[in-house]
Amino acid sequence: MSRRGLVWWPVAATVVPVCLLFAGVSAPGGYFFMLSAAFVAWFAVGVAWAAGAWRVVKPLPPPRSGARTWWSLLVVPAIFATSWAVASGNAIGRVAFALHRPALERLAAEAPTSPPWSASLYSFEHLGHWQGCTTMGTSDPATTREAGLLWCPGRSPGTHWDGEGLILTPIEDDWYVYHHGGRSNDPAGTEPWGLDLDRFGRRIET
Repeated sequence: MSRRGLVWWPVAATVVPVCLLFAGVSAPGGYFFMLSAAFVAWFAVGVAWAAGAWRVVKPLPPPRSGARTWWSLLVVPAIFATSWAVASGNAIGRVAFALHRPALERLAAEAPTSPPWSASLYSFEHLGHWQGCTTMGTSDPATTREAGLLWCPGRSPGTHWDGEGLILTPIEDDWYVYHHGGRSNDPAGTEPWGLDLDRFGRRIET
């Protein structure tokens, strides 16, 4: 394979970890398995990129003929940094919710009594009712002990959840997102969406 091919194959391969990363943070609390797969995929891309970079840098190509190849080495790090920054915020979660809200409302209205509970990108481990609201708990959350969506048509959920250690955040109209303040003694000022490596880990039931 040519040196140019060794450089551009990792660039094309970044599609896999980026999609996994964004899907992993699409739900409140994130998906542990999806994010773990994204990390593994990024590691594989990084190894391939490093091998290609070594093949390019080692022979030290002439500055003019190798200029495009040198610049191409910056593409993978740029994609990595950009996708990581986007995944760390709440943009992916809010956009995913807006796009899939009709499917979520159908699921909440139908309220099936047995799994699987899913709607497009969303996978839930439980679906229940509380004070006139429908609760939809994220499956295997990655960055909090408990997280999910709350649909309260025509009413407000009030503050009754405070005693459970859960934080409610309004999204749109009758929809809210909830998440636990932390896995143990973490501060309560956390966001329901986005990647937070300090909190990443498989939930341990107690």
